[in-house]
Amino acid sequence: MLNDKKIRPLTDLVTVEAPYVKEYVIDLVYYIANDDKVQEADIKDNVKNAISDFTKWQSEKLGRDINPTELYHRLRVAGVKFADVKSPASRIIVAPNEMAKAVSINVVYGGAEDG
Repeated sequence: MLNDKKIRPLTDLVTVEAPYVKEYVIDLVYYIANDDKVQEADIKDNVKNAISDFTKWQSEKLGRDINPTELYHRLRVAGVKFADVKSPASRIIVAPNEMAKAVSINVVYGGAEDG
C-alpha cells in the first residue's frame, strides 16, 4: 500500500496515464402513450435526466461497454412508451483502458401514440 505510514516506496516508479476514449453517439426518437399526454412536460424532463444519467454512468468506470439496453431501460423508467434507438444500435465493446464518451446527442420527441 502506497499510503501506509510505515511502508514507503523507495525505487518504484508509478506512471499514471489518461484513459483512451471510446467515442459514441446517441441518436433516438421517443414516443409516449396518449394516456400520458397530461404528463408530457414531466416525461420530457425525465428523458433529459435519463440521458444525462446514462452518459455519466457510461463514463464513470473504465471498460464499461456501451449498452443500448441500459439506455432503453432508463428511457422506459422515465415514462417513454417506445424509443427508436438508432445509435448506439448494438453493444459497443470498451477495452479495460478505455472510457466511453458521448460526442453527440440527438434526442427527438416523436409525440404521443396509441397502442
